[in-house]
Amino acid sequence: VAWGDRPLELLSKHPNAPWRRAAARPGPWIGGLAETADVGHDDITGSGDQALEGAGVKFSDGSGGHRVRPGAGLAQLRALQWCADAVKWHEKHVLGYEYTYVLYGRWDLQWLIPFTGLSLLHAMDPEAVWVSPVMGEFFANDRFAVVPRRWLAAYFEGWKLLVTGEAERVFESQMPRAGSPVFIAESTNCEAFLQARLLY
Repeated sequence: VAWGDRPLELLSKHPNAPWRRAAARPGPWIGGLAETADVGHDDITGSGDQALEGAGVKFSDGSGGHRVRPGAGLAQLRALQWCADAVKWHEKHVLGYEYTYVLYGRWDLQWLIPFTGLSLLHAMDPEAVWVSPVMGEFFANDRFAVVPRRWLAAYFEGWKLLVTGEAERVFESQMPRAGSPVFIAESTNCEAFLQARLLY
């Protein structure tokens, strides 16, 4: 990946691009896209300011006057992909072997008690992806994780699932549109997509 790449510009503009089917799923899990039924790419990355009819408001975000989904889902997915690519590059070109675990943590986390350590988590379950049980709404908390190397793709490579269209299969297998309860399936956020990836 290159420094400063822009996730919206990396999505195919083709009307039948694989990511469009998954993008039809509502919610801020893919924040940054225009909230329209067809998720038109021109509505997402249009050039120049667009006036919102009757309000005198100009948009400089390229949304073409459409409401843009809240959140930074696309940026989060892209940033996690950067991490995965950096880990793989470092393993191949510097270490010569794979890490045992990859840790993810937000830079602004404050620990109230010391981290338990990898040896204890490994002794409890070396295959588990460890996430914090708090502040995760109904889904997997995405603020901190201890990820066994074999699950690197599941945690860090949601971007690839999106651009290949595989994200829709992940959602349909783990959180079908007629899910139970329905509101969970219809309010998909970044943590819901993370949980679906980990379960998939």
